Amino acid sequence: GIMTIRRIIPVTAVALATVLVACESAYETVETEATETTASAAPPPQAAMDPQEYYILNGPIVPRHKSAYWDEGREAYPEYENNPVKQVALEPVSTFSIDVDTASYSRVRRFLNDGRLPPADAVRTEELVNYFRYDYASPDHRETPFRSDTALFDAPWNAGAQILRIGLKGFDIPAAQRRPANLVFLVDTSGSMHSPDKLPLLQRSLRMLVQEMRPEDRVAMVAYAGSAGVILEPTEARNKAKILSAIDNMRAGGSTAGGAGIELAYRLAQDNLR
Repeated sequence: GIMTIRRIIPVTAVALATVLVACESAYETVETEATETTASAAPPPQAAMDPQEYYILNGPIVPRHKSAYWDEGREAYPEYENNPVKQVALEPVSTFSIDVDTASYSRVRRFLNDGRLPPADAVRTEELVNYFRYDYASPDHRETPFRSDTALFDAPWNAGAQILRIGLKGFDIPAAQRRPANLVFLVDTSGSMHSPDKLPLLQRSLRMLVQEMRPEDRVAMVAYAGSAGVILEPTEARNKAKILSAIDNMRAGGSTAGGAGIELAYRLAQDNLR
């Protein structure tokens, strides 16, 4: 038999369907925006197009939105080769890493929401699948570091081949036993953080975090631009309005005083350690 194990890929129909629906929704949004864009201004002749400036989506030619990273060429992805097929009769032992990376899903989602197709090397299938939670059963005791969940099924695209799904769930401390969290966020609010995929994205993420915190958890925020300062003293999560107001009031501008911000954030964390 022939078996290929690339990574821990807990493939489920729900996860893949969710990815496809998310992509389809993003494309529908892009198509609507594309119609409005092309109606107001015709694109240049195709022969004169810069591939950095335009891309084609389902026919119409759509101006490409450029982020700061795209403009300056700082966003790059390493090129990965697909793992080869191994014959188990010759190589019966397979090894793989148990780390879980999920960044590719967020990257792909950002490109689609911006109306751009992601670079091919930014799309990592295992990271898209591992982004989702699968509610595997946890180990019952701390002495058992992880618990496995496996399934073997026929490959739908290759008759005679099989896919082995291996899911791992590490021991997790029950929420009721977790000590109150003491979080301190150091936020760069300098002028370079102005674009939508920087400070505004961080603000949305912090708002989501606040909704997940327990009432007794505490959070503080230090911002630095031309100078560093505390924008939120340690505050219990039960005071959500105060925390959300501090998040919403952050604005990008000025230079970068990173060193002073780091020192202030560490002092704040140490003074309020419980």
